[in-house]
Amino acid sequence: MARSSPAGEDEAMVGSLTQERVRRDIEVLSRAGLDMATFLEEADASLRRAVPFRGACVALVDPASLLLTGTYKFGDLHGNDTQDHAWGLIEYGAEDETTSFYELARRGVGAMAMHLETGGDIARSVRMRELIHPYFGYSDELRMIARDGRRTWGALAMFRAIGDAAFTEPEVDFVASLSTAYAVGLRSGLLARLAASPCQAAPTGPAVVI
Repeated sequence: MARSSPAGEDEAMVGSLTQERVRRDIEVLSRAGLDMATFLEEADASLRRAVPFRGACVALVDPASLLLTGTYKFGDLHGNDTQDHAWGLIEYGAEDETTSFYELARRGVGAMAMHLETGGDIARSVRMRELIHPYFGYSDELRMIARDGRRTWGALAMFRAIGDAAFTEPEVDFVASLSTAYAVGLRSGLLARLAASPCQAAPTGPAVVI
């Protein structure tokens, strides 16, 4: 007679299979030559199956300067731009914010979650204390840097609300494993956008590039 597995083992197996399917889905999407919006929408729908979250924000990053050049928002955050200026000031102006996208990219971090990073004391983060928690009601944030080799092409922030379970180490590890796929998808989206842009005549005079 076959011995039945405990419920916890069955759930872990189902979770592992779901993560593997999601990883393969996002890797396929990243190499499909999709435009930026389509890639991110499809990836968002797939990622939710493995790691539930309330809202998410994907930031496009210039690989040379690590400056953010654009954002896409999903879930609760879609269309909510009221605090973008305050977010930018904290992201690039808070001296003691060690979990900014810039710092994570500079340090070579793949992914991290605020609840785990702070031992549950998310108020240690200026971003969480002064913006994310009071204005959006989120109690945890998982951040991932989209990196291909040494180049960073973007970053992902996922949020859970008060009353939701905090992000776990296995979830952080799984999201970190998507770093290269997201980077490839974002880079391909940029190339697709350039290819779709109308051709313009090359300038004939001298120019200054900043």
